[in-house]
Amino acid sequence: MSRTKLIFSACCAVALTAPHALSQPPEPPKPPVDRGKKKIELSTKAVVIQTAPAPRPVAVDPENPTVEPGKVKWHNSFDDAKAASVKSGRPVLLFQMMGRLDQQFT
Repeated sequence: MSRTKLIFSACCAVALTAPHALSQPPEPPKPPVDRGKKKIELSTKAVVIQTAPAPRPVAVDPENPTVEPGKVKWHNSFDDAKAASVKSGRPVLLFQMMGRLDQQFT
């Protein structure tokens, strides 16, 4: 018998007589356990809180105090807005609305 046939026969004999060949088939893997959305999100929130940069302190400007959202005051004319822009060094934000705002669909 050639050397290759001898090695092949030995491998087959070992495979057939191995203990796992005679035992029962392995159990199927168990499905993953659903941990729920809240458990995962809580850990994510903790990571975000721990890694978030510290809030920067807001500088208080006596000439231009902070205003609560929705309570912004607009200038009555474009000339007033330009004068305020020159004084504060900030640009003018101009909104132009077309049509009559007191009528529907005009």
